[in-house]
Amino acid sequence: MKIETPAPFLSHLLPEQNPWTNSKALQALLYAVRGAGGDLRIVGGAVRDVAAGRPVQDIDLAGTLPPQELMAALAKADIKAVPTGIDHGTITAVYDHRGYEITTLRRDVETDGRRAKVAFTDDWQVDASRRDLTFNALYLDENGVVYDYFGGLDDLQDKIIRLIGDPVKRIKEDALRILRVFRFFAQLSDAEASVTIDPQSLEACAALAPMIQALSAERLWKEMAALLKAEGCVAACTLMVEQGVMAHFLPDATNGTLLRSLLLVEPDFGLKPCPVRRLASLLEGVADVSRLRLSKQEQRNLDVLCILPKKLVQEQQPNAAKIRQHLYDHGAETVKEAYALVVASGGHFDLKVILPVIEAWQPISFPLRGEDLLKNGMVAGRVVGDVLRETERWWRGQDFAPDHAACLAQAMAFLADLGQKPNEC
Repeated sequence: MKIETPAPFLSHLLPEQNPWTNSKALQALLYAVRGAGGDLRIVGGAVRDVAAGRPVQDIDLAGTLPPQELMAALAKADIKAVPTGIDHGTITAVYDHRGYEITTLRRDVETDGRRAKVAFTDDWQVDASRRDLTFNALYLDENGVVYDYFGGLDDLQDKIIRLIGDPVKRIKEDALRILRVFRFFAQLSDAEASVTIDPQSLEACAALAPMIQALSAERLWKEMAALLKAEGCVAACTLMVEQGVMAHFLPDATNGTLLRSLLLVEPDFGLKPCPVRRLASLLEGVADVSRLRLSKQEQRNLDVLCILPKKLVQEQQPNAAKIRQHLYDHGAETVKEAYALVVASGGHFDLKVILPVIEAWQPISFPLRGEDLLKNGMVAGRVVGDVLRETERWWRGQDFAPDHAACLAQAMAFLADLGQKPNEC
């Protein structure tokens, strides 16, 4: 397979910039692979982050050994290897309780817009040509040499998001690359420097946006969650709406104005970036997010954050007791998020009143159980549940102050109001 690209541009990192330096794990992995006649380089995000001066989170590696040979080489070096994605050429090497993904160099055999069928190769340039963005096709060897086949370092420095080669072909190979373009647009954006998307890449994203509908909900949410956590999420979401991309999987996520305001007030509430909260700000009420696979907890939080702010607006300036009612129902973090959404939308609340109540909240449980009533002479039946609900409603009305004994006495009083004695119910 011929790749019509120039030879890689080589850039040298200083030793203190090089993740290989002083890393026993990386040196051990390289020694094991070299011992079997292979080679190994850091690839992708770690190289991009080093070059951009950002903290390195995870280190992924690419190598020339086929997966089975790689597994054998690591086993010979007493390094645990887990076949996490061996059919696609990926194994996870575990060294000192930390995992390192190693993927054999690959070339695409067949693509369908979602997942590619691959074959293995020992050609670094061929492997680079099948990646998505120019600055994600960077490789770093143990000597600090960066191999750049497609001008990724220049694009990174100039803050340009550019798909490798023909943008249309790249997207047709995997439509998730549309979302990745906007995700990196969001992640590289900040208050000091603007980011641009290569015009041809942006045009291809807009033209092929309908292909997003064929992607799995899990993959879509993974990319959107990363995008929404980024500092430049407002600009990215706005551009996605303008280009008609958002309409193909989140047609209701159009309130960029509220999202922008939310980012401004989050520090006042001590809130860290949260994709579910920021998604709620984009939505108008409870919207259809079925194209995203949120966890059950994330979906519950989203539902609350689409409804609770409206209730808070109706309450005007709540007192501490009313705030505690919401805290009991939803928890401190969710209530704080809901108030942040209200303030972001223009609501006026005295944070000096609200925040101390939230910060002081300790989760509590209703002190009475059905077994307590049975022990005191009630007979199992529907009335037990009715009395418990009435008693809990009373307990909440007393600002959660009554203890177990007081709640039990009140339950007996409710039972008497029903005209029943304990042993008659």
